[in-house]
Amino acid sequence: MRSIRTKLTLIIVASSVLGVGLVGVSARWITHSQFNTFRLEQTRSAFIDAATSYYQQNGSWAGAEDGLQSEIYRILGVPDHLHPPPPGPAAPAGKQGATGENEPAGPAHIPAAGNGMSGVPVGGPGQSKVAAPTPLRRDPASTGNERLERRNPFALANVRGITVIGNHRWRLGQTIPARVLARGTPVSLNGTRIGTVTYDAPPELRTLERIYLRRTGQAISYAAIAAVALALLVGVLATRFLTRPVRDLTGAIRMMRGGALEQSVPIRSKDELGEMARAFNDMSAAVARGQRLREQMTADIAHDLRTPLSVLTGYLEGIRDGVLDATPATVETMYSEARQLQHLVEDLRTLSMADAGQLRLQREDVTASELLQTARQAFLPMAEQAGVRLDLALEEPGLRLTVDPSRMRQVLANLVANALQHTPRGGRVELSARSEQGTVVLQVADDGAGIPADALPHIFERFYRADAARSEGSAGSGLGLPIARSLVEAHGGTIAATSASGRGSIITIRLPVAAS
Repeated sequence: MRSIRTKLTLIIVASSVLGVGLVGVSARWITHSQFNTFRLEQTRSAFIDAATSYYQQNGSWAGAEDGLQSEIYRILGVPDHLHPPPPGPAAPAGKQGATGENEPAGPAHIPAAGNGMSGVPVGGPGQSKVAAPTPLRRDPASTGNERLERRNPFALANVRGITVIGNHRWRLGQTIPARVLARGTPVSLNGTRIGTVTYDAPPELRTLERIYLRRTGQAISYAAIAAVALALLVGVLATRFLTRPVRDLTGAIRMMRGGALEQSVPIRSKDELGEMARAFNDMSAAVARGQRLREQMTADIAHDLRTPLSVLTGYLEGIRDGVLDATPATVETMYSEARQLQHLVEDLRTLSMADAGQLRLQREDVTASELLQTARQAFLPMAEQAGVRLDLALEEPGLRLTVDPSRMRQVLANLVANALQHTPRGGRVELSARSEQGTVVLQVADDGAGIPADALPHIFERFYRADAARSEGSAGSGLGLPIARSLVEAHGGTIAATSASGRGSIITIRLPVAAS
């Protein structure tokens, strides 16, 4: 199985190779293409200038192929040792030949041996006069002209489209079609068109030009290789940097699987990987805290169950053994312990139903004052016994709510009991109600010792205890505030707590106003 680091490296390198390859091929193609275009324009311009100059000097295209042969070789960059022997002197003007221009007058001549011309006697018997030399182009087997036509990409036609300088496609004297001439370059002298230049392929490159292009291609290839090597190096370093947080997370997850739930990985960046590491750390802390709470829950429930069960078992064993009599006082004590067990079981059942979304509410229209007065009357004897004032403050007595009265009385009972438990003698607990921004706000405030700052964010978590130590005689299941939150949220409301050390606490409930 390939690791993600290897895959990322391969992806980066492959992308770099593809990009560099495309750039390299494009650069080489563009370089060659533009160089060939430049070479073509340069040579064509020089060819046209030479042809125009020849026509201006001679007044016609007669003998242009022979007369411009050396100049064409120079323009094309053919080395001197590859030039054919120069032709003999041009023939005088006379009759017109196949090219449509003036041909030399007089008898035909054959080139003499040794210099590209042949001396053949002409005239009557006894005459030994040698004819004047004829240009090489008159000989179909002329090596110089064949070599010129093979190397020259340009063909020059006169105004009638007849070739006066040929190439490998259009021979001397051949008529070039009008469609080909239409794509050619006109040749003009003093504003008058005197011919047309066509070409079939870019001219051959000179030796130095070929060397330049070859070295340019090599430089592009070396640059491409260097770029790929750099991409490989960057890919290895980048993937190592990118996959390091993943490796950290993998190791931490394996530790969690082994039972060490509270793990933390370093946050190495502020990007998505850093956010993932931060989220993992939060999740790990939450899982570890949940595990501790479950362990504490088990201990708390065991303690809450063990104390009343121990009392019940002790009384029943005493009655069974005849040590105790089943007096009304004994039965009342046993009944009280059984009720405590029943309350604990009911609290656990309420939480489980809230978790499952199966908590049923019997909603009714009630006033906030009714709910608070009922709660005050229920806990007034306990408050008097504890020496705590239990006051009621109603800014708007007629505020109405649509709630389950029994469930809301359960919420207020948990809050008031908790407030009385943490308020010292001589203190005060106040129940209040008011409207605020379309909601009904119920508050239970006390002036007790307050809630520690580190415990305040967790007091509504299930089974959370700010003080892990638990006295043997403490009452309640420790589930009052979590149950209150579940019931309030089931009504579509919210519950929150504020507290200042030494100045008491305020529990605030916000519920929707009853629909009119």
